[in-house]
Amino acid sequence: MALISKYPKTTKMKNLKNLPIILVMLCCVPVASLFAQGPPPPPPAVPFDGGLSLLAGAGIVVGLKKILDARKN
Repeated sequence: MALISKYPKTTKMKNLKNLPIILVMLCCVPVASLFAQGPPPPPPAVPFDGGLSLLAGAGIVVGLKKILDARKN
């Protein structure tokens, strides 16, 4: 028994002709959205690494010295 399609062969050929166009569009759309993104923002210009921690340490030392001097009097 042969398989009988309910669509004629011309419809199948039209669908196959559109297949490469559909595949190219599906592959290009995600790539185009990746190129549309802007560059990342620049890092902040705040010296958290060394300068701020040294400043906090110096403040703690000065505060402790003032507390010790106040206890002596």
